[in-house]
Amino acid sequence: MTTIPTEPAAVRIAVAPGEYRVRLTVAGETLEAPFVMEKDPRVSATQRDLEEQAALGLRINEKLSETHETINAIRRLKSQLDAWAARAKEQGGQARVVSAAASLRQKASAIEEQLVQVKAKSRQDTLNYPAMLNAKLLSLGAYVGGADFAPTQGMRDVFADLSKRIDAQIAKWDALVKSDVAAFDKVIRSSGVPAVGAGKAKRSSRPARAMRERSRAAAATRN
Repeated sequence: MTTIPTEPAAVRIAVAPGEYRVRLTVAGETLEAPFVMEKDPRVSATQRDLEEQAALGLRINEKLSETHETINAIRRLKSQLDAWAARAKEQGGQARVVSAAASLRQKASAIEEQLVQVKAKSRQDTLNYPAMLNAKLLSLGAYVGGADFAPTQGMRDVFADLSKRIDAQIAKWDALVKSDVAAFDKVIRSSGVPAVGAGKAKRSSRPARAMRERSRAAAATRN
């Protein structure tokens, strides 16, 4: 499950009753054992209801993971763009690289801002700003797994709508990678900006100033 720091990790999934196996791997050794998950006798939902609930919960988690993978990829790109722009500024005369990095960063941010609330810097902030697609998906998952019942048609419809909107943003991201990111790579390769840089060292004016003062003192002594 792919996560991001300011969001809950995953949707709670209620496992349907049935036979399962548990596997534990430690230091190269794997241990397995069977177990049975039994239905709570107080629950009126059928086996099919609970299986459908678990299936939708898994689909929500898979779509959430795909969403967070895209968000993390966008943020990795933006970090690289910032680094290239900084090196281009240190190099001097590389306005084309700086401009290209800013343009690509803006396009990537537009996709990111649809997938996640970028203003949220903590869990508390998610209450202070509008929920974006990943948060809406998380909220849906909480309702789906909130009790022992089959998903309603409304839940299925909301999942279909959110998935469609998320897929549209991911498609935009994929297109951006194929076109704009590839074009930016060509700009970098033709720019001569070094892949790594330590920045330009600033020379202190103190040694030169001290030498001038010593020269004036020596001239005054001779006079």
